[in-house]
Amino acid sequence: MPYPSDKINLFPKIHAHGPLYIAMDLINGVDLREYLQSQPITPELSSKLIEMLITFKEIGFERIDHHK
Repeated sequence: MPYPSDKINLFPKIHAHGPLYIAMDLINGVDLREYLQSQPITPELSSKLIEMLITFKEIGFERIDHHK
């Protein structure tokens, strides 16, 4: 089964997977809500977020309320 990371370099690298697990790179960060509490939203950030949502739709994601 192809994973979204096979289609676009937007996800952590998957090292192994099975029916009940996925081993992938850990990516540290804060979610958008946390970030916006201390940083203003800019036109550049808005553009990147819209581009990211378009990419999610193109690769088949149906939910847009993703976590970190």
